[in-house]
Amino acid sequence: TTPNKYVSDYQVIARANQILALIDAVAFDSTAKDNIKGQAFFLRAFCYFDLVQYFGSVPLHLNPVTTLGETALPLSTTDNIYKQIIADVQQANTLLPDKTTQEPGRVTSGSAKTLLGNVYIVLKQWVNAETVLKGITGYSLIPNYANIYDVSNKNNAESVFEIQYKEGTEGFQ
Repeated sequence: TTPNKYVSDYQVIARANQILALIDAVAFDSTAKDNIKGQAFFLRAFCYFDLVQYFGSVPLHLNPVTTLGETALPLSTTDNIYKQIIADVQQANTLLPDKTTQEPGRVTSGSAKTLLGNVYIVLKQWVNAETVLKGITGYSLIPNYANIYDVSNKNNAESVFEIQYKEGTEGFQ
């Protein structure tokens, strides 16, 4: 339902903000770090894109909330929300690997470009949308449409963004 969408999106945003706030202070492989940061930027943008389409103006949290006062930010304009979505997705695109080198089931640069193209379509920025979407490579349609629903075809050639679930009590596969 819609209220659950609001809460769920802000849970993802809070987790992405936590990652983005802390990750640069941790020393580890820069390629892995960029990948994680790219996924966090993408997921934050994805959730704000969801929120702005459903609710319009919403609070724009870009840092981890540490006080009660920070939980009640004022509503941001839809223009500012879309500017942040575009900035986050563009950042994600520069950090993420493409589909051929990314771990299956993870966000890719193609996922980021697709989201950015979708944002431009919603904003009726047709030239920007065309430019971004024409630059997406590494995907193809599966010959038999019914096969995309076969469990053995997870993360297939036409999959732009999938969420992985664990089997058993932790989720369904």
